[in-house]
Amino acid sequence: MVSAAAQSLRRLAMGATAVALAVALAACAAPGATRDHAPPAAAPGAVITGTTTPGPLRVERLELVFDNGFGTITLPRDSRLAATAILRYRGSGSLRAEWRVDGRPVELVNQIITHGSTLRLPLAPTTVLPTFEPGPHTVTLSILAPQVAFDLPAIHYFVTLDAPRD
Repeated sequence: MVSAAAQSLRRLAMGATAVALAVALAACAAPGATRDHAPPAAAPGAVITGTTTPGPLRVERLELVFDNGFGTITLPRDSRLAATAILRYRGSGSLRAEWRVDGRPVELVNQIITHGSTLRLPLAPTTVLPTFEPGPHTVTLSILAPQVAFDLPAIHYFVTLDAPRD
């Protein structure tokens, strides 16, 4: 038979465990720890959505679009142009990628992904896609790490000789 003192000690220990668990849960619910916002290490403009998935980072899908929502656009010379990558992934880890135009690097991306399943990654506002040279151009996002098991997509733009409209 267990003594009354032993039972009191057991209840006290269980209470302390419950308090420790409540404190840990409260820390998880602190501002900045929600699943709908990017972690503090997120690149400017990056938006992460989805739930937490265990395991190492695996990129499962990559879509590239211009501001018009499509993978092709025609625009006058010296126009402003931006692109966005939409990545579907599982797990967490470091994403290293490089935006390229006609095979030349224009922006390096280093993004720590700790939660979510979708990442919208626009070009940085300071990155300018070259539109000074008329003709066709190709934009890609080369994923340097982690390795991907699919062919990387490309989007295309065509620069005309026309002057930009104001």
